[in-house]
Amino acid sequence: MVEEEHDLRQITAEVLIDAGYRVDVAEDGTTAWAALQLYQYGLLITDQFIPKMSGFELLKKIDAAHLTLPIIMATGSLPIQEFAAHPFLRSVKLVFKPYSFEKLLSMVALALPEPARASDARRRLPRLSEATCQLIGSAMERCIFKLNELPNRLRSQKADAGN
Repeated sequence: MVEEEHDLRQITAEVLIDAGYRVDVAEDGTTAWAALQLYQYGLLITDQFIPKMSGFELLKKIDAAHLTLPIIMATGSLPIQEFAAHPFLRSVKLVFKPYSFEKLLSMVALALPEPARASDARRRLPRLSEATCQLIGSAMERCIFKLNELPNRLRSQKADAGN
């Protein structure tokens, strides 16, 4: 969920969590885009007017990257020109501010298939490139090597301390 207003972001996240959804929050479009590149989400809820990257700019990036997920955009006004100019926005559901949490929850329930709710979908699935996986693998190998060397280092430190 992307919302710049701290209190609204926190309260909305709590309402969604209480309803059984897993929620990650971002305060700006750049942070949201970074998360969308790393993880596979079942739904995006975004405000139109967010810092660093507008809601529309975020949606354009999502479309260009061929990410498929339901999107709910919160807005105080209907941006008809943008929706008419960009066909990929036709699938975006709009919720108009101020909205009730009941309205938002009903839209979320319609957007997410049943298995994507609650405990079955409480994990984020990584969206990692092959290069990233190789980097992670190399880092893990270095960590395992260091862990294997740890007992030898501890014995050496004990021996040095005893002398």
